[in-house]
Amino acid sequence: MDITQGRSHPTFFARYQSQPQVALFLRNLNGGGVERIVLNVACGIAQQGVPVDLVLIKAEGIFLPQVPPSVRIVDLQTKEIDKHRSFKFPTSLQSTTSLPKLIRYLKNSRPAALLSAGHYPNEIAILAKHIARVPTRVVVSEHTTLSVEASLLRKLLSKIICRFWV
Repeated sequence: MDITQGRSHPTFFARYQSQPQVALFLRNLNGGGVERIVLNVACGIAQQGVPVDLVLIKAEGIFLPQVPPSVRIVDLQTKEIDKHRSFKFPTSLQSTTSLPKLIRYLKNSRPAALLSAGHYPNEIAILAKHIARVPTRVVVSEHTTLSVEASLLRKLLSKIICRFWV
């Protein structure tokens, strides 16, 4: 299937001939399921002949050598704000430091679509798109282990039930 030939928007990709058409946004490429999935998606899109940027908060991780030359790596080079401290800031604050750099990337590169994965990168992608005021379409995906989430929900429900009905 050629993804550049969509039925509903046949000219959607045509207006982006010289620019990156699809950007994928992640924290890094450390070994995890989300990182593997995003890398597979990037490779699949690139195989279709669509230019792909893999935008990383920090270009590091075990999957980094597996990125093919057809996928351009954009390293936002976000610094860890608590690297030399005993107190570590939450991941949300660490990820948020990439917001201005992602806004700049969106304004300069103007990709047709920005796909993000992971809770905090999703929030940052949505904010960056609106602040940058670009026509980029943002697609977010949340990856979680349902059994873990169901377990947490079960515990919460049992506490609520015990509190009010026991």
